[in-house]
This record gives sequence, C-alpha cells and structure tokens, in this order.
Amino acid sequence: MVISKFRELTFESKLEFAIKYYSIFAKWYEIKITKGQIKLLAFISVRGTISSSSAREEFCKRFNSSLASIHNMVHQMRPTGVLLKKGNKIVINPQLALNLDEPLTLNLVFNHGESE
Repeated sequence: MVISKFRELTFESKLEFAIKYYSIFAKWYEIKITKGQIKLLAFISVRGTISSSSAREEFCKRFNSSLASIHNMVHQMRPTGVLLKKGNKIVINPQLALNLDEPLTLNLVFNHGESE
C-alpha cells in the first residue's frame, strides 16, 4: 500500500525556510549537528558566508551567540564536508547548497527491505 500526503509550507523569510530545510536534511541523512549549527548553515545559505566580521556580528545578534561559538561550530562542521573553505571564505559545500529563490519539493521514499 502506498500512502502519499502532500503538505505545502510557506515561510516568512528565507532564513526560516533554510532552517527548516537543513533540519530535515540533517535528520534524513542522520548527520549529528546541533540546532545552533543548523541555524549557522541556514544563515550562511542566506548570507553566502560567515567569514566577514559584519556577517559574524549579525549572526551573534540574531541568534544570541558569540564569536567563539561560531568558530567552534565551523571547526566542528568543516571535517564533515558540510562547510568548505573557498579562498578566505567559509561556504556551504556546493553539493548541499540550497537555492532560496526557487520553491523546493522534497520526495521522501521509505522502503522496509522485506519482500512481500
């Protein structure tokens, strides 16, 4: 039996959209990252980088974080390949980047592995 349910979500901002996307992404691929790291990924997705001092300050103000926390989160995520250093900028791996200007459709397929 196949059951499908479609649900359309609308977000007030690109940042909220990106937070939801990276939350689902992390759960689906069983990537162990914190809520703060998800917010950082979403912020980088919207802003393009976290490398500039103005981007770091904006993140700290928006999410009540610190510069040391940003450094720690980046340091923890770089070895996983989620974040990359491109020149002197920290960016999201292009294979994982999200196009925030287009609608996104997720199609999740679950198989139980047993033959009927």
